[in-house]
Amino acid sequence: MEIKGKVFANLGIQKGVSKAGKEWEKATIVIETEGMYPQKVALDNLKNAQEFGKLTPGTPGIFHIELSSTEFNGRWYTNVTCWQWQILQSPTVGA
Repeated sequence: MEIKGKVFANLGIQKGVSKAGKEWEKATIVIETEGMYPQKVALDNLKNAQEFGKLTPGTPGIFHIELSSTEFNGRWYTNVTCWQWQILQSPTVGA
């Protein structure tokens, strides 16, 4: 699935250690979708966190995402993982 929008906020990189002792890092950004009713969506990236974490607010792009939900103590939580993205060129002023 893909969504198109602009980076609204960069929430930085989180780091941690899994139960198995493996270190991990995750970058999270919030994008605002296009259209009549724009929505804000938080996207995570684990594999290329350093590169994903460099995206700055206002950057337009196409984001390829995967949705997954998990249950914990009777409640459901949904994750939106961005596995690939393409930066689009901003329109040139006066062109």
